[in-house]
Amino acid sequence: MTAGLTPRQPLRHTFIARLAAGVLATAGALALAAALYFFKIYGWEHPPSPVGYTLLGAAAVLLAAMRLRGRWRLAAASAVLTTVVVAYAAEIIMAFGPARPLLPMWSFDGFAEPIKRDLVKDLSSAPIDFRTREQFLTAVRRHHPDAVSAVKLAPAFDSHPVADAGMIPLGGVANAYTVLCNQTGNFVTYESDEHGFRNPRGIWSSGSADVAVVGQSLAQGYCVRDGAGFVDLLRRRYPRLLNLGFSGGTPLFQLAAIREYLPAQRPRLVLWAFSEWIDLHDYRSHPRPAALARYLDDSYSQHLAERQPAVDDLVRRAVDEYERPQPPGVMSAGERAGAVLKLWSVRQALNPETDEDRVESLFAALAEALPVAQREVKAWGGELCVVYLPSWARYEDRRDQMQSERERVLRMVRALNIPLFDAEPAFDEQPDPLSLFPFRTFGHYNEHGHALVAEALLDALRSRERQSPILQTSAARK
Repeated sequence: MTAGLTPRQPLRHTFIARLAAGVLATAGALALAAALYFFKIYGWEHPPSPVGYTLLGAAAVLLAAMRLRGRWRLAAASAVLTTVVVAYAAEIIMAFGPARPLLPMWSFDGFAEPIKRDLVKDLSSAPIDFRTREQFLTAVRRHHPDAVSAVKLAPAFDSHPVADAGMIPLGGVANAYTVLCNQTGNFVTYESDEHGFRNPRGIWSSGSADVAVVGQSLAQGYCVRDGAGFVDLLRRRYPRLLNLGFSGGTPLFQLAAIREYLPAQRPRLVLWAFSEWIDLHDYRSHPRPAALARYLDDSYSQHLAERQPAVDDLVRRAVDEYERPQPPGVMSAGERAGAVLKLWSVRQALNPETDEDRVESLFAALAEALPVAQREVKAWGGELCVVYLPSWARYEDRRDQMQSERERVLRMVRALNIPLFDAEPAFDEQPDPLSLFPFRTFGHYNEHGHALVAEALLDALRSRERQSPILQTSAARK
């Protein structure tokens, strides 16, 4: 009698049957291990994300399938193997194939040079600076020995020097030559003001402000030269304009900036710049630090304006520890193998933006911070307005997703009776909105985009000035 399958020999007693059971047992054990790892990282209560419980369910089904008889067990094992082969084939194609990765252009200086050259080929005839940030800083420090790399607020908060210091910085190093970023092929630098923000020096002692702007990277002017950001262009009409925009801020950082720096300046108008998709992404990566929640108390302050030397020391230490190059999208062979093993590309494709708990947390943080900021500004006789800034993703392939975010933000702002300046219609009117972004890819606005925002804002502000005596700034009265 030959070895192998015969009609009289039950499948469960053959080598193939044992192999099928082994496949199911291995897959079930791996699913169980992944579930336990997930719960170890995130805890047992992680609504509404079903990942951990889905893995537990898959483990139970796979282990139960070992009890199937005959060809049913073989079919189950075959299905598992087919799924694994297809998933890893897709992962390898996506990870190593020719498709261009979605890399943020504000991190251009951190990319490997081949990636830089691939990103800009056929898109720019201007000279491109391919140096890394470290190389550029080395060159800059020959003339500016104290030059500092720009810090991102939320990542800096996570770093040990900041977390251990009992202080949360809201700006950069004061009076410093600051290297911001290279997003369009050339590095952008600026001289920070007396509190580490991107303003002309001396502005804090020039009298009460007309206008102040809070927000993050788009307000700060990532990554355009001095004078070309939309806040700089607004300053032509409102010379006493304070820009508190700083990269990496989330809603409570912006509330904190209002509380710490603006009561003494009493601006008639405070613009809160909300950056579509960027704010959401930053909050997903760095959710609300518990210490910042104290700003929801109307009386809380760190008195940062009087502690600038301590802020400078803290930020410099954070830069030294945290801002070393972290090239996005450029992984070692071991890191890439680990990413493939974890099916990183496949998981991103299947679940690109569905971390709903973080999404809801962003809107909850915004809903908490805006009314407190509104009361703060009203207390000195000013008015808070929200500026809605559309993103690159809206004009690439995610309009429906961005529209959902926009509608939620606009409903929230209107429910609070906060005036809204919406830049999205001005972008939609353009024949080629992607031309307003560097190299037409994922990044902040280029100079043309900033100019468009400034023009739309100035038109809205002139109209608002005619309606609201509060907004009769010194520029409007001239």
